[in-house]
Parts: sequence; structure tokens; C-alpha cells
Amino acid sequence: MSSDLSPLEESDFRFRLAAARLPMVMWTTDTDLRFTWGLGAALGALHLDARTFAGRSVADFFPGDGDESSPVAHHRRALAGEPARYEFEWLGRWFDVHLEPLRSPEGTVTGVIGVAVDFTERKKAEDALRRSEDRFQLLGRATSDMAWDWDLETDSIWRNENLRTVFGYSAEDMEPAGTWWEQHIHPEDRERVVRGLHDAITKGERFWSAEYRWQKKNGTYATVLDRGYVIRDENGKPVRMVGSTMDITRQHRETQIREAIYRISEAGSTAKD
Repeated sequence: MSSDLSPLEESDFRFRLAAARLPMVMWTTDTDLRFTWGLGAALGALHLDARTFAGRSVADFFPGDGDESSPVAHHRRALAGEPARYEFEWLGRWFDVHLEPLRSPEGTVTGVIGVAVDFTERKKAEDALRRSEDRFQLLGRATSDMAWDWDLETDSIWRNENLRTVFGYSAEDMEPAGTWWEQHIHPEDRERVVRGLHDAITKGERFWSAEYRWQKKNGTYATVLDRGYVIRDENGKPVRMVGSTMDITRQHRETQIREAIYRISEAGSTAKD
């Protein structure tokens, strides 16, 4: 940067440099809502440049003046002295738009100044996460399993309604931290299960499963098969775990009965010999 620039010129240079690199668009209009200035790197993602807007009106690009949610209506509110903010999709990109009245030194509104931040990638990620969570909840409703989602960074756990239908606990009974789950594991199983879970998380495993006894609301213990999937960020740090808990008490008891019958049969055969 030239050392001959005045402080004001240097500030303007830095401002333009930042605007040219950040995923945003800035503009001003006159009182007829004709664009008078524009700048921003986000124009490139739209295959446009500031010259596209020169002398054109907001309505030329965004028709629908009668629609109260349209960009034109929001600009008119800013002209009336009211700041406006809205989200808007245009040419396949999503923008978070902020509008303010543009005022003269005397305070007269002379137009509108706007800033639109491109948040398309975040929007796609949020939509993908929402679809994933919807599928997760639908899956939980389609089975008798207790589905769960554990935020490893905050130690908060969400469980679906099968916590009540299968194990008897209401939402008010449950504490969102992992310690509540641990406290309800049978004392003889607790150390093994908790150690295995934390080993899976800290040692880079993707999947974890364990069979153990878990206390129901009525004080009895259900034999459960618990399975989880560890989600890691781009650096491999574990950030989330999702899974389901299946009550296999009946199957476990049937297996125990079959094994007991087999042992009795074997003992009877041995006694005859």
C-alpha cells in the first residue's frame, strides 16, 4: 500500500479490499430505488459484477412490488426510515440481507444502503442436518428402540419417546447429561460398559455396541443391546454420537431358558450313563 494515502483513503482501501474478498454484496440506492453503487465478492458466485446494476432499479431484478416479503417491499420500508432484515434465495444462492436508510449529513433519507451475506453453504449443511434428524426421529417412531443423540462437546443427550414407552421414564425424569444414563446401568455392568464406550470414542472407533442391564422406572432391570455411531469433525475429533437402545429382555430370558434346558438334558444323559 502506498504511504502517500491519507488515513481516510487508507481506510477506504482496506474496506474495498475486504469487501472484494468476503462472501457478501454491498450496495446503495437513491430514493427511486435505483442502484447507485455496488461491491462484493459474492457477485462472482452469481456470475455478475457491479456494472450489471448500474442505473437499474431494484424492481428490475426482483419483481413483485405488491408482495410484502419481496426485496422491493423491504427496500421501501428502509426508505421510510425502518431497518429491515430478511433471508432471500436468488440465482441458486441464499443471502442474509440487512437494509438501513441512507441519510444525508442533515438526517434526510436519500436512499437505502444494503448488505447481503452469502450463507448458501451453511444453509445446505443445516438442511442436510435437518433431513438427517427427521429421518432419525422417524426411524425411532418406526421401531420400539430408544433412539438417542449425544452431543459429546456439551454432554447433552436427546432421547425419543420410547424412553417412556419402553422404560417408563417421562421427559421430566430424564437428565440430559451422560451421567444419568451411567447411573442407571446395573452396578455389575457399569464399569465394563462405560469403559468400552469411552474407549471407542477416544481410540478412533466408528461403532460401539454393548449388552447390559439398565434400570427401568419401576426399579427392575431390562437387558438391553445398545449400539452407537461416533461422528467426528474434519480433524477427527469426536463431536457427536447417535444410536439406539433395544430392550432384549425377552430374547435374553428365552436364551437363558434354552441353555438351562440343554444343561439339564446333558446332566440327565450323563446320569443315565
